[in-house]
Amino acid sequence: MQKVVEGINHWIKRLPEEYNSMSKKEISNRPLPNKWSKKEIPGTSM
Repeated sequence: MQKVVEGINHWIKRLPEEYNSMSKKEISNRPLPNKWSKKEIPGTSM
């Protein structure tokens, strides 16, 4: 369980850095109509 918590905490810290390095278009782009954008993926796992 500790590894799960550490993994979640890692991504909580890391995602803002990753998103800030990408353009708004890159974050919002859906690769296919039925696929999620990079911006949508984190919201679906909460």
